[in-house]
Amino acid sequence: MSLTHRILVKPARRLSETHLWSVKDRAGWYEIVTALESRNTLRGEEGNSMTESEKLQYLLDMEEIRRLIARYDFAFDGRDEDAYVECWVEDGFVERRNSKPSCRGYDQLRALVRDFPVNGRRVTTNILIDIDGDEARIRNYLLYLDMGPPCEVSMFGVWNDKVVRTASGWKFKERIFDPLSIRDYEVSPAFMAAVEKFETAGSADAPSP
Repeated sequence: MSLTHRILVKPARRLSETHLWSVKDRAGWYEIVTALESRNTLRGEEGNSMTESEKLQYLLDMEEIRRLIARYDFAFDGRDEDAYVECWVEDGFVERRNSKPSCRGYDQLRALVRDFPVNGRRVTTNILIDIDGDEARIRNYLLYLDMGPPCEVSMFGVWNDKVVRTASGWKFKERIFDPLSIRDYEVSPAFMAAVEKFETAGSADAPSP
């Protein structure tokens, strides 16, 4: 039996979560932060290098914002109204440029996720996050698939987002979607008629369902 084989089959010693964090995760994360800092990506106040606590907070913020994006996608695709509005501040605003819908506030956001006329699934990639205190800007690609059948590409484009830190964590303040490619149905009169009601949801003159 080779040395390599003996190492592979040797029973692993169970490590505590604290040990795993201190030996593996923290070292790896700090390497990432150090690399970013060396490129002037991470700076504290007055351009000084971040303290260790500031580095850790930065990493925690980055991870929470990434999880916010994932939670948003799963909530929208699953038509989970409560989980979806939980991703937003109360006056949150979402818009698809050059076409409808445009929604602001919990009532309109609930209507959007509940009645959106495409049974879609989101593929989010190339996430860029720039944190500035209690605010952050995000850019990422979105590939939106209509599950059909048949499954086909509905839209492809770029999200331009603003998120803010709240007492209950990071939340979306604004999401603006720039379509780079969009199929005909999403700009058709039938689609526009279906989504126009989102913009009046919760208003006094909203039409009856």
